[in-house]
Amino acid sequence: MMKKVNYLIIILILTIITACSSSDSEQDTPLIDDRLIPVDYIRSFGSLIDFTVTPSGEVFYLDQMPSNSRPGFMSLLRVGNSGEESEIDKINTVRVGDFEGITHSNNNEILCTTDYNLSNSKIHTYNLENNNNKSIYEIVAKPHEFFSLIRNYGDDTFIFDDRDNAALRRYFPKENRETLITKTESFPTYIKEMIVHNKIIYVIDNDNSLKKIEDNNGDKFTVSTLIQNHPEDLNSITVDEEGNILLVLTGKGIYKLNSDNSLEEYYTKPFDISSVGLSSFNIRPSKIHVLNSDLYLLTRGDIIKISDYKSKLFK
Repeated sequence: MMKKVNYLIIILILTIITACSSSDSEQDTPLIDDRLIPVDYIRSFGSLIDFTVTPSGEVFYLDQMPSNSRPGFMSLLRVGNSGEESEIDKINTVRVGDFEGITHSNNNEILCTTDYNLSNSKIHTYNLENNNNKSIYEIVAKPHEFFSLIRNYGDDTFIFDDRDNAALRRYFPKENRETLITKTESFPTYIKEMIVHNKIIYVIDNDNSLKKIEDNNGDKFTVSTLIQNHPEDLNSITVDEEGNILLVLTGKGIYKLNSDNSLEEYYTKPFDISSVGLSSFNIRPSKIHVLNSDLYLLTRGDIIKISDYKSKLFK
């Protein structure tokens, strides 16, 4: 009888040990929720001013409040394809002015604009193949206390927003000169966002209107309005790999511009995402960019990359 009792006690102990081991194993195994969108990386920033994505998929951005800087300085930073970050430059905003806009060239260069402070506004060009060597072009147009966005026009020239003089200008770095594209007095106070696609310039102004600016004959550009005074906040614009124009409506999601200039829902659900050791829910991007099949999201504090995004958003 005693042997039988001992045998039962041993079985009970083994059962408890096995159950505990199984429970610990389940706790060590991360729960996978296929409702979450897997992302390549989530990179936090302080106060992002503007960003650009190069053809290789690297992100360069301007941070007004980088974590490793003291007050009075702004940083130009790079995020690699795996999410690794490095600083390219830091400027003293008192002496140089504030970083305002950023773009990339076709020759592995990054161009940034700074507004007026103790000297005229400038375009800073960083050669990424030559130890980030910097050259500076001083904007000719005066008085010039403020200008902001700059974008690659696609032919080794660049478009920048001369807000102080209510104009869009074209910068020719090889010739070290600039020309006037169009006056923007018909625009409201300022341009919120600007992109160039197939040498057509699209701008969102602060009246939530979308305008198209295109070369009509050489240096003559015409302006047409695609959306006039939209009731929602148009905050960002990009073009996908199929040539669709996508816009972010603040708090509403991503919409597609149809051929009749109406807006159609594209992806309006919040982004619930997962990365290594991290999950985030109910994300509404403020800006987006599409490069080939990859989607880049900007939120209030993060840059997020989703590769092969259509297979993950529309599964």
